[in-house]
Amino acid sequence: MTFGAWMTTRAAIQVALGGGAVVSAVALGPSPTILTPVPGEAVTQAWVKVSGRGEPGRTLAVFDGGRFVASANVKNDKTWTLDASFVTGKHTIQAAYEQVGGIYGTKSRAVEFVVKDLLKPLERRLEISNAKDGDKVPAGVFRLVGTTAPGRRIEVTVNDGKSFFKTAEEDGSWSFNLYLEKGPHIIDLRTAVDPKEEISIILNAE
Repeated sequence: MTFGAWMTTRAAIQVALGGGAVVSAVALGPSPTILTPVPGEAVTQAWVKVSGRGEPGRTLAVFDGGRFVASANVKNDKTWTLDASFVTGKHTIQAAYEQVGGIYGTKSRAVEFVVKDLLKPLERRLEISNAKDGDKVPAGVFRLVGTTAPGRRIEVTVNDGKSFFKTAEEDGSWSFNLYLEKGPHIIDLRTAVDPKEEISIILNAE
């Protein structure tokens, strides 16, 4: 295609995003595909895994009704995946390749899904099942387990270091494998979305 033809076929579609940001979309070329969630799916977690297929090495973005959600890179096996937070209710998502200068290519076929109301009722609060403040635990890898409301995003830090994240399973269970050297360790747990909860305990590794 010549440059003149490209300019002729270019559709300068301005997509208004939250916070006043604007992204240009170009209706040109192939689009990636979305495989999950499947159309009509009722999702029971606030953090949803969005995945699909595309051209290896390309960077793409996922939009929810025109609002930018997150970006991902297509792997060599032509697959891509990302985790994104969606509020309760209906969502319509599409994916498009990133072009030069903040431009996005042709959007994929829309996929509609629903996030169920996860917080009414909040059946379980954030709890640790296998340890309490001041406990002695074996040094090395210690598996911390507990429960919370299904689909809640949980963050854990050890001694104010790097954060690790997990999403509670449909039964509300969660677990982290923590490496603890000999000595005391401050374990901080918190939920990532409202209503927020926090737990802090000290474990002594021996």
